[in-house]
Amino acid sequence: MTRPLVEMFRVSDSENDTEPLAVWKVRQPDGGFLDTSQSRSQGLQEAIFYAAEHGHDLRVYGGGIARKNGQDVAIISSTQRIYVPPIQGVDWHIHATINFGGDLPAHAAVNFDSIMASTIMWTGQIVCASGWGAGVLFCPQSELPQDLRARACITANRIWLPSVIKVDGTCISLDASYGAITGNEFYFMEPNGGNVGVALEAGFMTTIDHNAFLIRECHGQVTGIRCGKEGQTIPNANIFGNTWNAATMPTSIGFEIFCRNSAWTISIDNREGYPDCGFTLNPGASHNVITVLMNDAQMKMNNASGNATNVITPTQE
Repeated sequence: MTRPLVEMFRVSDSENDTEPLAVWKVRQPDGGFLDTSQSRSQGLQEAIFYAAEHGHDLRVYGGGIARKNGQDVAIISSTQRIYVPPIQGVDWHIHATINFGGDLPAHAAVNFDSIMASTIMWTGQIVCASGWGAGVLFCPQSELPQDLRARACITANRIWLPSVIKVDGTCISLDASYGAITGNEFYFMEPNGGNVGVALEAGFMTTIDHNAFLIRECHGQVTGIRCGKEGQTIPNANIFGNTWNAATMPTSIGFEIFCRNSAWTISIDNREGYPDCGFTLNPGASHNVITVLMNDAQMKMNNASGNATNVITPTQE
């Protein structure tokens, strides 16, 4: 019987580090196997390309930590970036730890192009060497497979990411410089390390709007979440209508807010040292509604917006 999936699975276990590597195979829906002998990602990039090209769902059957010996049995090692081409209407589940070696400062380790009406669940960890520019990048640049009038965009998706681990740079970046990121549900579990946990940047003609963000255990960064960018008045105004439920444990600032017309439920925790500042309202920040669950920072808030339309409860002094 024809299988409806592209399936990637391990035929031998990994250990906690990279040696010995797990051995992986990629099976096509007809039961044949992809040639991954020259792969630099143990077949993951090839599996993604094949599934996207043919409109197949994708399952990467990995595993977790073996109770018997404490080994991570499902590590995929990659020395190249993983590029996800434009996809539409897919249901993908990738369950494995991905270790990204090498040194590619111009690239994110995982790069998503345009996505529409899809569910993507990525479990395990995404572990990046220090030389990578970012851990995961959402940056729509290309037309969708079917809805060409939508142009480049990421819209109407549910996307779940695991622990993304960075030494520097940004764990998870949303860059709408070339196409809108609108109307999605994003679940980010434990952005870990780096200079910024989650960063948003819009373009002069594109928006990041009406997304729902659920972010937990965002820790070890200088700044937990940065919504907008210094000195970008029009692009920052193009980030609006988003809802946030986010908890951070930063080393310096919990939330840098440059955007407008968004609803925030936030928490700033001191489990990794007392942060310098809980959150900032930067120039351009307006009509935000901010509910503060807890704020363990030394300075609760820095209001540099000069705008009285932001509503904060309880009032931070």
